[in-house]
Amino acid sequence: GCTHYPHLAKVLQSIAGPNVVLIDPAEEAVEDAKKMLKKAGTLKTNAVPAKYQYLVTGSPIQFQDLGSRLLGKPIIGAKQVTLP
Repeated sequence: GCTHYPHLAKVLQSIAGPNVVLIDPAEEAVEDAKKMLKKAGTLKTNAVPAKYQYLVTGSPIQFQDLGSRLLGKPIIGAKQVTLP
């Protein structure tokens, strides 16, 4: 099966059972992009830590709480924005 919800993969796998293989399309897309960048000579190889900025239309506190639980790492500094 294919899931667009990687944070639910463990739950889905436990329901589906060991005879079902879950495929995360994001992982496949990343591998394809990596191959293309490498072929073009533009793949960045140094390990500079990523910087994240979280802009949300809802509650920043709720986003940080849920995001931290889903990703298993702290989410801080979310800012609320209003879209036109």
